[in-house]
Amino acid sequence: MRKIKKGIVAFIIAVMCLSIITGCGKSGSDSNKSSSGGAEQVETYRVDSSRISVLTNKGNAYYIGGGLAFSKETVDVDKPTKFLENVKDLVSGHAWIDKNNDLYIEGVDSINGGHLNEPKKLGGNIVSSTPYNLGIVAVDKDGNLYSFGKEKFNGFDKTYKEFTKIDDIKDVVKVSSSISNYWFLALTKDGTVYNKKFDKKFEKVIDNAKDIQGSYIIAKDDEVYYMGNELTKIGKSLKIGGYIDPGAVKFVEDKTIARVLWDGKKPKNDKETDVLYQQYPKDIKELIYHNISSDKNKDGKHILKMVYENMDGDIVLYNVYDCYNINGKTEKNTSKVNKSVDDIAKIWDFVKVEKKN
Repeated sequence: MRKIKKGIVAFIIAVMCLSIITGCGKSGSDSNKSSSGGAEQVETYRVDSSRISVLTNKGNAYYIGGGLAFSKETVDVDKPTKFLENVKDLVSGHAWIDKNNDLYIEGVDSINGGHLNEPKKLGGNIVSSTPYNLGIVAVDKDGNLYSFGKEKFNGFDKTYKEFTKIDDIKDVVKVSSSISNYWFLALTKDGTVYNKKFDKKFEKVIDNAKDIQGSYIIAKDDEVYYMGNELTKIGKSLKIGGYIDPGAVKFVEDKTIARVLWDGKKPKNDKETDVLYQQYPKDIKELIYHNISSDKNKDGKHILKMVYENMDGDIVLYNVYDCYNINGKTEKNTSKVNKSVDDIAKIWDFVKVEKKN
């Protein structure tokens, strides 16, 4: 095993891989349901080919795979390893809200440089937060907005050395952002969503929303919008899945993958794309991971890998070799695991990319 390189570059890479904002698997209120009784089970998965991090119903956070740059001693591991306890919301590998509703950060010290020697408590009574990526934006139970950290990375054009209340907006219930906090979304009690770029004022973008997830807004009529350079309508009654960054998002519709891209555009209309969409399973409840890669050792054939929760509550590992083959010669393999901590290792064996010696 090797220690993860410390410093800003390693930190940012880790944050990009973990995602932040909404994470993969279960999100919103569903991800915060916990139970003190019974066996320990995973409630929230964040999966990519470099690591997996999870939050269980016992409030424990585990990871497997590449080091998180979470602390000075965090290293690559090949079995599920606990790195936090008493967690209510695992915002990212560097930010979390505990069961006392206190917000903590770890990783790079954005104010003094170097690495935080221990978790830093920013504030209490916190109900929502963006990921920590040299800066962070959060909301307390009274609807107050706060910012901390380095300018731009904290959503504003000035550095806040302390956890600072922002008076420009009130009655906020949730914040979300993409990979960085150069911009973020804020949802208020009355369903209004504001877009905030670090060097601009709050901009009202919609007034009938019920949720925000990363770059996306879910309206009260279940219409989904993407907030990029402008507000784009994606589609209705779509479930956001596989969130690592906006470009990796897939949408679930009627228990399968919807034929719409992350930015609302339609995929190619050709035979290969038709074949791909025919391969997608028809029993998806929650999409956790989606990736298509080429196998250089097998003539560059494309391999579809998915991890998802089916309608029966099983975690399914779904693999299709040569997933674009228009001659119908694809090879499917499906296996199931449960939500135990031990079975995280089986998911890791399925998704990981082998390192070259």
